[in-house]
Amino acid sequence: MAAAQARARHHPGASRARQTANNLPAHVSSFVGREREVDSVRHLVDDHRLITLIGVGGIGKTRIARHAALGLLEVFEGVWFVDFTPINDASLVPIAVLAALNIPESLRRSPLQTVLTFLKNKRVLLILDNCEHVIQGAATAAQEILLNCPTAHILATSRELLGIAGEKIVRVPTLSVPSPDVVRELTPDETLKFGAIALFVDRAADADSRFQLEEHLIAPIVEICSHLDGIALAIELAAAQVGLLSVPVLARKLSERLFISGGKRTAPPRHRTMRALLDWSYELLGESEQRILRRLSVFAGGFTLELAAALGVGEGPMDESSMLELLSALADKSLLQCELKYDTIRYRLLEPTRQYASEKLRQHGEVNCAARAHALAFVALIERFSSWDFIPDHVWQTQVQFEHPNWRMALQWAFGPEGDLLVGQRLAAEFVNVLYTIESTAEDMRWVRRAIETCDEATPPSVRAKLEVAQVIISLPLGRLLSAETTAAAQRALRLFEEAGDPLGVAIAQLFIGEGLIHKQRIPEAENLLRAALTVAEAAGAQRLIAYITRTLSIARAAAGDLDSARELMRGVLEMYESAKSGRQQAMLRVTLAEFEFRAGDPETALDVTLGTVESTRQYNLPHYLALTLNNAAAYAVALSRFEEARGYAREAMLLSVDAGFNLQLAWASQHLGAIGALLVVEGQAQRQGDLRRAARALGFTASLMTEVEGSRRYLEQQEYEKITTLLRSQLGTEYDDLTAEGATWSLERGLEELLKI
Repeated sequence: MAAAQARARHHPGASRARQTANNLPAHVSSFVGREREVDSVRHLVDDHRLITLIGVGGIGKTRIARHAALGLLEVFEGVWFVDFTPINDASLVPIAVLAALNIPESLRRSPLQTVLTFLKNKRVLLILDNCEHVIQGAATAAQEILLNCPTAHILATSRELLGIAGEKIVRVPTLSVPSPDVVRELTPDETLKFGAIALFVDRAADADSRFQLEEHLIAPIVEICSHLDGIALAIELAAAQVGLLSVPVLARKLSERLFISGGKRTAPPRHRTMRALLDWSYELLGESEQRILRRLSVFAGGFTLELAAALGVGEGPMDESSMLELLSALADKSLLQCELKYDTIRYRLLEPTRQYASEKLRQHGEVNCAARAHALAFVALIERFSSWDFIPDHVWQTQVQFEHPNWRMALQWAFGPEGDLLVGQRLAAEFVNVLYTIESTAEDMRWVRRAIETCDEATPPSVRAKLEVAQVIISLPLGRLLSAETTAAAQRALRLFEEAGDPLGVAIAQLFIGEGLIHKQRIPEAENLLRAALTVAEAAGAQRLIAYITRTLSIARAAAGDLDSARELMRGVLEMYESAKSGRQQAMLRVTLAEFEFRAGDPETALDVTLGTVESTRQYNLPHYLALTLNNAAAYAVALSRFEEARGYAREAMLLSVDAGFNLQLAWASQHLGAIGALLVVEGQAQRQGDLRRAARALGFTASLMTEVEGSRRYLEQQEYEKITTLLRSQLGTEYDDLTAEGATWSLERGLEELLKI
């Protein structure tokens, strides 16, 4: 059924195919996934005499051109398809056009003059297909036709621009693929709305007539299409294997970065396999272009011109203007994708191209040289941002936030058999420190721990100290600030910075020790450390560090009950971040300001301020702060007896925390849901004993999660906890302790199942 739906397409204008002169090839397979692009090309033909479809080899340019032409048969008196694949000499272009038009060569005129004479007053559409390897001949022919044949139109496909006057460029995107985070929610019918999936399903049904798109196949098919970057030819070649391999096995093989082989024997040689296609494209490059293409394969997730220049093509970096020429040449040949990200161009190789280039890199024995240059380029980039100056949003967005995959790639090399441990240690320390107060993950913690394990006498004390600080930073979103391990790491960092004679490093360590003391309610000790750290930071002019220490002093004042001073300090920090154009930090600070309002007895204002930051945390991709913000919103809504609203916030926080591994935030979501369940009983909106017991078990589950991360309740959670435990003990009596003990034994899966019932 799904395969039939995927191929349920019609072709406007097909009824005129026999009435208009044309040589359009017959389609032996159905056309799926490109209807929008086809319609766009048909409309553009009305206003432009030369349209060039640009895109990587195998992306589907030819088929788009053919189907667009099929719908234009009633517009032109002739539609002619000229395939340049069989020729490898630019001087043969006019002869190929003559052959397509079915016109014999003239003894008195050149082939091009014969073409021009034939087309002189005809309203025709010429499709010049696969122009890149004969680009000069194709450009010359197209230009002469446009100049001498005023009613002729040209639709060209190429990896490279023709570069002549009047050329309208249409860059062909890859086929659409659903993002992994929505896969579980898609039905087969919904999945088929994505072009890549529809194409795979259609071709898989061709390979195996028994094939149908079923729900359990959605995830591996999405994985396959994502791995192949939505490239039509690659997807077709993958789907052709379905008769031999199950879809899950095929997905696994592709994830192991195996090239696909096969293809129709009647297809042109370069289309029989992805390797043949990429071999053909690679051989068209000059030596310098081949070399840089190979080296660019070490990047993951894209790169900037600056990083490419730092990588270079030889033993050292290149100047950016020379690198730009090479990148432009590769982009013109559609081997390199250009993407505009926040007003900055980022480049990337589509995955099949990157795999191929990586293999060439190995064949030339250049892997280690390129990987070292890549890692050092990222050390230089990250160290530039570790000065504790402010990082404005536009700088963060364009130069930092996209580089996590590259950071991972560099670390894999550095800690590999041919890597450089010191480079890896510097990378692990500096990257996490740049992420400071933003987001860190469990993966970051694994890399930092691996770096620490490799430290020895050769590791500079400053690097070791930064790695200890990195451990503390990563502990914040993971809810382990008060763990013995984190406390010990902060103390070791302090000693190492003192040994290294690094006063700013000492201030950083004091900041984190002080923050831990606040949560242990040792306020005077914390404030003494923080003020000492602030003095050093101010002397060094480390603005970002000054802001964070001041923010922490503000929290200390609030914990001491001095809310006026807390607000004043926090507003000063907000002004600093506003001047620095750092909206990310402002969003996070407003969450803390809302907590101050709650302490002051105004949950309504606290909720309003908190909800105002939710979209900001989504916009800036701050999952930990989003979970925290949603949990706070749930707590304020509970305090206001807005239970349905609170349930929605807590459930979203819970699911987000489970996916990201934020166990402390999961604990708070569990407590809020338990509170909702208990208070609904009091309001007479729920079954009495059943919901009270589930609420008590939820608090037990919360306690087990807190024990795991050695977490403690802040003022916000403590107020709610005391209210709910008092209520539950009064209602359940001695049974309360047994129920919480039972909840503490829940597995994560059982906990989620029970909490979703509230």
